[in-house]
Amino acid sequence: MILIYIGLSNGICNTDTGVCTCINGYTGFNCNSKENNNPDSPSSKPIINETTGEASISNDGLKYKISIYSLVELNFNGSTINEFILSNKWNKSNNSNNNNNNNNNNRFVTFSQYISNASCTIEYSIEEVIGITKDYTFAGISLTLSPGSLKLTVSIQNYTYQSTLNSIQLRIKSSLGNDFRSSNLDDNDCNSKKLDIDTNNFKNDQALNYLMISKIQKHSMVDSLIK
Repeated sequence: MILIYIGLSNGICNTDTGVCTCINGYTGFNCNSKENNNPDSPSSKPIINETTGEASISNDGLKYKISIYSLVELNFNGSTINEFILSNKWNKSNNSNNNNNNNNNNRFVTFSQYISNASCTIEYSIEEVIGITKDYTFAGISLTLSPGSLKLTVSIQNYTYQSTLNSIQLRIKSSLGNDFRSSNLDDNDCNSKKLDIDTNNFKNDQALNYLMISKIQKHSMVDSLIK
């Protein structure tokens, strides 16, 4: 494990996991952003579509959307054997709740669908972090999500492979565009800007990687990917 000190006093990053601990008022996945305590600053607005299973976060005229698109079975050469389209086929489960059974008043929405050709059930849950930050642990990595964040969890049960040498791949679709409900569109016409996808922080030997998607430096969204 190697600890890297960011800047003079921004924080410390663990190169094995990709997790950074920020200090002295800095924030962000790499501790390069100053915390904004201005109460007039636009806040993130998470939305969970309980009909389609799509999740989105809007902020200052921009909307970042994410959804589960398909489940793919691949052979040992990486060729597609089967692809099952999952978009707009989710059934909301009865165990979804708005703020029950959790101490942080977080909202949970759970979806499921059954793939008959693979005798497989997929469960998909979205958690909206409300009020205070929440700590999570996954694959030995500790993560902290701020209020306004969305956490997606997927469980694939009893998938029947066509061959024991095959593998499955879950494909996720995301997009970044204008939030047409916002009153700030005239000032933030970001769709006219070139979309920039930064993968410079990807490291094959790192457990946690980040993908930055932006249109101008002022507006950026960060995906954290655990592999």
